[in-house]
Amino acid sequence: MVQERFYSLLKQRFQRDMEAQPPLFPWETELLDYEDGVAPGWAAFQFWQPKLSTSLLPVALPQEVMAQLFEKCQALVKSTAKNGRRLVEAVEVLFPSQGPALNALAGSVLLGPSRDGEGLAVRLLGSQIPEAYDLATPEQQMALVMVAAHEMLSRLTLKLSESEPSVSQSWETTVGRLHLHAAREGNCLRLEAQLPVAGTVELRGDATHTAAERGGAGVATLMVADVQPDQAFQVKVSLVDSEAPLGFTIQIQ
Repeated sequence: MVQERFYSLLKQRFQRDMEAQPPLFPWETELLDYEDGVAPGWAAFQFWQPKLSTSLLPVALPQEVMAQLFEKCQALVKSTAKNGRRLVEAVEVLFPSQGPALNALAGSVLLGPSRDGEGLAVRLLGSQIPEAYDLATPEQQMALVMVAAHEMLSRLTLKLSESEPSVSQSWETTVGRLHLHAAREGNCLRLEAQLPVAGTVELRGDATHTAAERGGAGVATLMVADVQPDQAFQVKVSLVDSEAPLGFTIQIQ
């Protein structure tokens, strides 16, 4: 009886303490209100990127870091800023007051040969790759997050040129694989989206907007005529049960 009374009092004490000072998420510095009790970007990240944290780098980043990075990259993929500026903006919220170091790091990422995330991490960190993110130094953490941002933005951007008139990209989701294939056919842009479930695909340019919808899994095809060099098109994919759409950019070079 004494033990049960002790645990009851202890539970009441914990409840009072948590109500008076609720715990914060790892990325919060103050208590924030989230609609429907969901942290921003978290539900979308979980739906669209269930394996992303282990597929970009030799060291997995914490889920809360990846969720915040994913949300930021979704906003930046539409930006017309230069690649170096986009990389810095993607990670600076995680490393405030580190502007000069982040600018130098972004330059190192972009000036070197194009590689995958693991190759970039090896080039930046050499043999000093940490066993885990929590064991990394602040400088190593900045490098790992910067490489993850570079990989994420690269996967969200489909570049078409005369030498590479078609490109494909696949994404794993909680409901199956999403596959995009973009091709420039003469002056036309053709986008094929293989959806794992029912959903819609939107393609938007400066003066163009077209959309396709499927009631189940299959290919949605969209076409845009009179495409010119240096144009950019925004792609928005919405699948059934997704909390938010997934955005891509198609760049015509």
